[in-house]
Amino acid sequence: MSVGKLAAALANIAGECGVILKTGDNTHQRYTYASDSDLKKQLQPLFAKYGITIVPRGIDATWDEAKQKNATAARCRMQVTYTIAHESGEMMQAVAFGEGINNGDKAAYVAQTGAYKYLVRTIFAVPTTDDAEQASPAVVPQHAPAGEGHDQDFSADQGSFFAALNDVGCDYEDVKAFAQANDQPKPSSAGNKGRRQLVEYLRSEKGKADFLGFLESAR
Repeated sequence: MSVGKLAAALANIAGECGVILKTGDNTHQRYTYASDSDLKKQLQPLFAKYGITIVPRGIDATWDEAKQKNATAARCRMQVTYTIAHESGEMMQAVAFGEGINNGDKAAYVAQTGAYKYLVRTIFAVPTTDDAEQASPAVVPQHAPAGEGHDQDFSADQGSFFAALNDVGCDYEDVKAFAQANDQPKPSSAGNKGRRQLVEYLRSEKGKADFLGFLESAR
């Protein structure tokens, strides 16, 4: 099936979207973020203008427990398949991943919200009010553990770095907020070594626990 009209509509939306203003404010962790509402407020009028609908059609979720400081919480890892449809009848599918951790019953909601945010940020190359090109070193633990990915090369461009974060289930915006909450600079302009160490840290059990604990407290 041809998707020329659909692709043109997506390109038009990406071109008109503009910068997403961050209205979410986590005072406890001291950072602002682009919320699900921020994204939808900016994108929904453009979806209507260009005849686009995004519908979740398939969800594959796995559950386990995440250890926190004084308790355990439910953790949901979710793969969501979305159908992106155009008013012409053209459509395509896209897959996005999300992860949620919650002491109550909201882990699945957090995971699905994260998947949707990742999907639209990726498809429409959504910029936020942060300057991703500002030079700064990566947020890296003092003793980042060695592990899988030790030889990965992230020096050529940021795309491979973002892909590696996705592989370990981390959204870049969340990683950046994690850094800011720990009084660390943004990781966007780090060198190859710094990016590699960051990915290795997020792959480690300690890194996963620290990051998931942050996400839980932030939502």
